[in-house]
Amino acid sequence: ADRADFEGAIDVATRRIDHMNGFMKRFADVVRIPPPARRDCDLPRLLDGLARLMAGEAERRAISLRVEVAAVPPTVRADPDLIEQALVNVLRNAMEAVERGGAVVLRLYRDGAERVLEVQDSGPGLPAGARGMLFTPFFTTKEKGQGIGLTVVREILDGHGFAFDLDGPAGGPTRFRIFLGA
Repeated sequence: ADRADFEGAIDVATRRIDHMNGFMKRFADVVRIPPPARRDCDLPRLLDGLARLMAGEAERRAISLRVEVAAVPPTVRADPDLIEQALVNVLRNAMEAVERGGAVVLRLYRDGAERVLEVQDSGPGLPAGARGMLFTPFFTTKEKGQGIGLTVVREILDGHGFAFDLDGPAGGPTRFRIFLGA
């Protein structure tokens, strides 16, 4: 009865492995984040795939993981592998911030003329003293963190020319927003 779910999960995992292999090969070839290989990127499909990919971790942490897509143009010219990697890093941070029993929402919506891709978590917000340092290489607020996740995210988004912001007032929620243009 669960065969279709398992096949879907295996398909998502296989695609993710292929994307990660491509990402890592290009990363290793140039020692920096490679320039984006832009093509049409189906954002709702990408978000659904990410939700499936992270579903196991969300379940282990008792985190509600949702995807909300408003009526916006669904594709953007971007490198899907790089955007996926950036979002995986942001999602992992969001889940670690929530720890257990909260919620993470992947959202695609329009704010005026701008399309926005947002990751929101119900964690406690950002430490006040860390806000200006979060995108600094090797800076981390985590006991076992390496401080490269958000640095990679920044490199990927800058390479695409996408503006972004991160806001997390004390008490939350924390929102990471990517501005994709019209």
